[in-house]
Amino acid sequence: MRTTQSLLVLGCVVVVWVAMGAAASPPVQAGGTYVAFGDSVAAPPDSYVYVLFEFLRTPEGGGLDTLYNRARSNEDSTTLRTNGQLATGIADIDQPSDTKVVTIDIGGNDRYVCGGPSPTWHLLSCAFAANFDLTLADLQEALGRDPGPESLVAMTYYNPASGTGTAQEQDFDRGLLGTDLQLYCAPSGDPRLGLNDQIVCISTSRGVLVADVYPAFKQGGQALMGDSIHPNSQGQAVIAREFRNLFGEPSPPPPPPPPPPADTTAPALQLSGATAQKVLRQRGVFVVAACPAEACKATGKGRVSVRRSAKVFKLTPVTKQISKGGKATLKLKLKRNALRAIRRALKKGKRVGAKVTVTAKDAAGNITTKRRTIRLRR
Repeated sequence: MRTTQSLLVLGCVVVVWVAMGAAASPPVQAGGTYVAFGDSVAAPPDSYVYVLFEFLRTPEGGGLDTLYNRARSNEDSTTLRTNGQLATGIADIDQPSDTKVVTIDIGGNDRYVCGGPSPTWHLLSCAFAANFDLTLADLQEALGRDPGPESLVAMTYYNPASGTGTAQEQDFDRGLLGTDLQLYCAPSGDPRLGLNDQIVCISTSRGVLVADVYPAFKQGGQALMGDSIHPNSQGQAVIAREFRNLFGEPSPPPPPPPPPPADTTAPALQLSGATAQKVLRQRGVFVVAACPAEACKATGKGRVSVRRSAKVFKLTPVTKQISKGGKATLKLKLKRNALRAIRRALKKGKRVGAKVTVTAKDAAGNITTKRRTIRLRR
């Protein structure tokens, strides 16, 4: 699992508890098997997998006696399925043993595959949701061949910058919870859908319990972190504790609260600025855009024309992000040849004007368009 700080390296953990009394690998003995999948969060010898197994070996934890940790560093939801980790683990489950617990932490390295600034897991090009759902289905099918009742538990992931109060912490939160910063179920493509949303929604749809470690790391902050990405021993113990708390629960938790109504309201857009401008001195045209009711992304484009002339000069488009209640000045520049032609026209006394179109787009994709006409002077 990569440790680059600017990329949110997150995952999900799924536990399957099969309360049965079948035997471990020959020779037949009482006990049970624990199979772990994942990336570098689960792979180290001091990870939550081994902390959890110490509990599972006790009578209270079920008296398990065998652990197969198949986790590998750098795995994402695709390579877990294609590089042999999933197949090896399923073969472990299919042995003549009583597989009682299966865990998997995966998904953080999908950030590298999906690309772009957070959030990214909602993008239609991101394969995590489909891979995660298929992996859960494959595990359920394998465990279905193993006799006994089963309980499946999925774990949301922590923010590795918890407690820092930095822009990086905010970026990670958007990656985990989407733009609305809360659990939300929606089809892929909605920016309110983060990695933890995917984990909760897909797991709930399959009757899987959810262990949420996100709040514990928000409370514990950097005291639970060993580096910029991975938990220290205390953080690993917190993860293991969340699993322990869910063993034996009779039914899945209630689904997340219903999503808020879809935002279909176009953003309010206000344009201002001088209606007569000295284009040669400015080397372009200025328009002030404001979004008073919500944050928006404003894009300006336009053209300059000379009265009674077929000549039209394009203004260079410009885009700026505007916070709620804020405003931004959009400068639409002209190329040198256009400025020379406009200078000649103005010198001859011709009327020159610019028509600017500004489009504002909010987080939900709603659009408002307004136009502004500006008379150009020398």
